[in-house]
Amino acid sequence: MATAFVAHNYGRSGIGWPSEVSQINATEAMEFHKKYYTGAISWLPLWATLKPWKLCRCWKKYFSKIPAGPKPEEMTTIEPKQFAEKTLAIRGGHAAVLH
Repeated sequence: MATAFVAHNYGRSGIGWPSEVSQINATEAMEFHKKYYTGAISWLPLWATLKPWKLCRCWKKYFSKIPAGPKPEEMTTIEPKQFAEKTLAIRGGHAAVLH
């Protein structure tokens, strides 16, 4: 995904690249968590085999006490134009970007 996306978060590893994560301290990490991990922007994936009444009971039990908190400001990421083809080859479990 990092080969395809330059600016968008789709191109990042789960919580960020090690070089990014190593640049923040615990206080900054907690502030980020408070801002972006709130009930106001949470979502829940659903499986078709769940019964709606069970889902509602489970949702209330585990998530109703999470405060909504303020919704963070909207962000729009614009991918820069890509002017050349990028190729990614995976060999033996290792990826190599071929330009």
